[in-house]
Amino acid sequence: MHLKATMMKVSDPIIFGHVVRAYFADVYAACSDQLRAAGLDGTSGLAAVLAGLDTLKNGSEIKAAFDKGLADGPRLAMVNSDKGITNLHVPSDVIVDASMPAMIRTSGHMWGPDGQEADTLAAIPDSSYAGVYQAVIDDCRAHGAYDPTTMGSVPNVGLMAQKAEEYGSHDKTFEMTAPGAVQVVNSAGEVLMEHTVEAGDIWRACQTKDAPIQDWVKLALSRARHRRPRDLLARRGPGSRRQRDPGGPPYAHGVRQPRSRPPEDLSPDTPAGNRLGSSAARPYT
Repeated sequence: MHLKATMMKVSDPIIFGHVVRAYFADVYAACSDQLRAAGLDGTSGLAAVLAGLDTLKNGSEIKAAFDKGLADGPRLAMVNSDKGITNLHVPSDVIVDASMPAMIRTSGHMWGPDGQEADTLAAIPDSSYAGVYQAVIDDCRAHGAYDPTTMGSVPNVGLMAQKAEEYGSHDKTFEMTAPGAVQVVNSAGEVLMEHTVEAGDIWRACQTKDAPIQDWVKLALSRARHRRPRDLLARRGPGSRRQRDPGGPPYAHGVRQPRSRPPEDLSPDTPAGNRLGSSAARPYT
């Protein structure tokens, strides 16, 4: 499960809770009211649920049911195999924009409960991230691993975000308790936008202000001046649509050379049911 709970502090833990309850469906079917009444709904992860069981009279019985669910359910990718910490223990342990690139670089592998790498099925319940990484995976299947020495790289430009407002502000994210409509209304009472929602939907608004935009542009220009062979902004020269520093690496601005044949585990001929191809190991969730 790949989320961004470090920034989406309201919406992504809610999604994470749905995943925890789905994985341990039998436990929550039997003890849902008791667990929810104790605040152990999975929103803060499995680790918080297990820690909270100490406050319940039958906590040891419920813990045994969770242990059975882990043993009998789909094998989970691990954050720490030695300590038995799964990717469902803490919502912010697996951060999508760090975890997915690392997973793709290792041909779709993450660590399993046995301490060994294994094929992994990634769930990304976010349409923006999911589409980006699916395109990357499809490209790697067709052309092989990326090579920064021929395709160049683009440095990250840090954000000056307040309350993650460019993603979906913490104070503007809500879980709907009933069906209806969410309206954004200005000070004059005019409805700027409206969305029909159902109970359980997560509604999230984002905004971008002038100061962050100026900060991003400043950062981009500053880095371009210090990284001229690999600058972010293409420099144009006479008779050329895009000019490259003579001393810079080939394709420094991101134009890729044709790559060699795909590695065996990324071949487009491998079974479609395996995320990045290899079918030697049982997939992990």
